[in-house]
Amino acid sequence: MKKTDEVVRDCRGRFAPGQSGNKAGRPKRTQAEQEIIDSMVELVPGAVDVLRQTLADDNAPDYLRLRAAEIVLERVAGKPMTALELDQLATNRQAEELFGFALI
Repeated sequence: MKKTDEVVRDCRGRFAPGQSGNKAGRPKRTQAEQEIIDSMVELVPGAVDVLRQTLADDNAPDYLRLRAAEIVLERVAGKPMTALELDQLATNRQAEELFGFALI
């Protein structure tokens, strides 16, 4: 890595503003991957209809209706956060208060 390409991080190890750990960006899709995605686009309206029908069907099993509701909510509102960013804890004492034990 050249000296001019050196990645700069802040005191918490995060990338400094304007810095990136992946300057090349996301790799482009292959032709085969793009063809698969393009072929699936026409299936989206049918998939949405299945979700609608499942949610509206009072005779459908509860687990299917619940899963359909989860899918819709995840697409509209986003998936709920499942991880805790520990770097937000300023001190080990805060971690001890939160978890009941020290992290060190």
